[in-house]
Amino acid sequence: DFEHRYMNYVEAWDDIEFAEAHKITPIKGYGLLAHTVYELVPPEIYFQDHPDYYSLIDGERRAPAAIDWRDPHERRQYPNLLGQLCFSNPAVARVIATELRKRIEDNPEPKIWSVSQMNWGGVCECSGCVALNEREGSPSGALLTCINRVARALASDFPEHRIETLAHQWSRKPPRQLRPEPNVIIRLSNVECDFARPLTNPKFEENRLFQDAIEAWARLTPNLYIWDYTANQRNFLTPHPNLHVLQPNLRFLKERGAVGVLAQGCPVPGGEFAALRQYILAKCMWDPGVDAGALFTEFIDLYYGPAGSAILEYISLITREITNADRPLTVSGTPIWMDADAVRRAQDIFDQAFEAVGDAEPYKQRVDLAYLPVQYAALVCPPDLRYARYEVTLQRPPCPPLEEFIEMLQGHGMTHIADDQPVEMLADEVGGTTPPRRIDSELRILENEFYLIWVAPALDGSIIRWRDKRQNVELLQGFRTYGRGPGTLQDWTHAPGSKERPVATHYEVASRTLYALRIEALLENGLAVERTMELRPASPEFTVTLTVTNTSDEPIVPNVKIHPEFAIDSSSLPEIWVESGGVWQQVHTARGGSEPIHGAYLEPPDGFRWAYRLPGEGFTMINEFVSHQVGGLFYFYNTSARYPHINLEIIPKDEPLGPGRSRQLRATYTTTRRRPTQF
Repeated sequence: DFEHRYMNYVEAWDDIEFAEAHKITPIKGYGLLAHTVYELVPPEIYFQDHPDYYSLIDGERRAPAAIDWRDPHERRQYPNLLGQLCFSNPAVARVIATELRKRIEDNPEPKIWSVSQMNWGGVCECSGCVALNEREGSPSGALLTCINRVARALASDFPEHRIETLAHQWSRKPPRQLRPEPNVIIRLSNVECDFARPLTNPKFEENRLFQDAIEAWARLTPNLYIWDYTANQRNFLTPHPNLHVLQPNLRFLKERGAVGVLAQGCPVPGGEFAALRQYILAKCMWDPGVDAGALFTEFIDLYYGPAGSAILEYISLITREITNADRPLTVSGTPIWMDADAVRRAQDIFDQAFEAVGDAEPYKQRVDLAYLPVQYAALVCPPDLRYARYEVTLQRPPCPPLEEFIEMLQGHGMTHIADDQPVEMLADEVGGTTPPRRIDSELRILENEFYLIWVAPALDGSIIRWRDKRQNVELLQGFRTYGRGPGTLQDWTHAPGSKERPVATHYEVASRTLYALRIEALLENGLAVERTMELRPASPEFTVTLTVTNTSDEPIVPNVKIHPEFAIDSSSLPEIWVESGGVWQQVHTARGGSEPIHGAYLEPPDGFRWAYRLPGEGFTMINEFVSHQVGGLFYFYNTSARYPHINLEIIPKDEPLGPGRSRQLRATYTTTRRRPTQF
């Protein structure tokens, strides 16, 4: 039923016998696969002499000509260099067509050549691109204009070859009137969708938007392919209960006009239920009307043998958990829906599975492989939190030590946990060591007429609760969400190119007065971190003072910032305000249609206050700081996730701190119903 059927699972990719048996389109059918425009117009070759080939952003042409843009680590270090091509520029299309002509002549066997956007934002803002995009009502306007020019240039000389481009993220929305050339394939991506439910389920907005997109693209072209995501791409080990939607989704895609499907799963050994998932996908790509239930049962019985019933029970468990969690299952999410209790129940089920197979092979090895995602979930799952008076206890289920678990993965041939992350990077994901199975932390409480503050020193030194009594708002919800989502105020690392996280897992209480609490931690590099929290009677101000002291004999760059994660209502669209020169200026407004996730760095202003405002709720958070202490500001918000939040982060100066020297960041917070200009 699909003319084109491709999967990037390791067997379908590398095993010729499997691919032929299941009639999978081979990888050799592609000349170039995806995110290729920098490959075709390399910035390191063209940018110096032809900056007009690349995106104009904030008045400047942008391209990563001076870095290795193929290296994900360098890309993370220099995000401001990343853009796209200037797709409205006819010269860009000529360069691409010339390069493709050479490649096709050298390698005529592949019949599909992808000319597609890079896998990030950075859409060109030049007048030509803006005019095309405004005319077509989508950034796909300029992109498709370029693709059509390339396709026309090559059509007569290469009639059997087709040019493919992506309708992905910012280009997903189709143009109003521009149609793809007959030799152009549109590859529509469903990367944003909810995969716990069929794509036809309207509960999640992104599914509704995808339904609109596929129907609109199908009206424009008969050459509509889909880039389907069938496994978690953030970590291939993540439990991803989508087996029940694989067939309904393929049937939906066929009914809506798709004639080709690429299923992106796990290209390395060890992925969660990879063998089962690719078997069902291969059968359903060939015939979306096949009895998927019978296929599923057949595979489980034959592949897991005596453990089959336990495996079925486990799959039912995780499917119920994600459904009951009432949250989307995304391709880059963490398994926070699988809490400590669910992990313990999964471990009990696998105890039964191992007992059933004993040492019988190959079943034992297959059950071992299926158990890896449960062990990963045990390592990272949201903990149980239990409160007693002035104490909180955190508990997680048992798991193997981190080093032992990584060795297990390597023993099963797993080389990567994601496309650009070797398996060893799992250590970085969890903070370098096995998360503790139990933590008992005292709760220190600050309270006045305005606020109630809870501090848990042994939980990363977190402020886990901040209640605004006047407005009846929980500003920090870490007492509910710690370990499963944002909701705390902590001291975080801030080093370019490295993963940000709390600087210390445990703080000691250094002093306590009637109005203030001081906690401290000593880091391995010799940096002493001290945070003082003050809440005075009859005052609407809450003050946090972060002091870092170099106790070592060498200079240290103290990359420690104040990192609050304020809870907001998911329907709230925030405004960001900064005071500059004594005047409040609005620097960002999220409106309907804005990206639900957004963040930006701000240069240190010449004022001393900034704020976020939720106009729908009539709520403003004012953050006052000491200007000469601050190296920069960073705001970030997420209005689409399970725990929507907004951060106002104060970044330190990046100047080295000499031995024995100290540096401070002081932040004072005040809530009000007034606009910043009235404050």
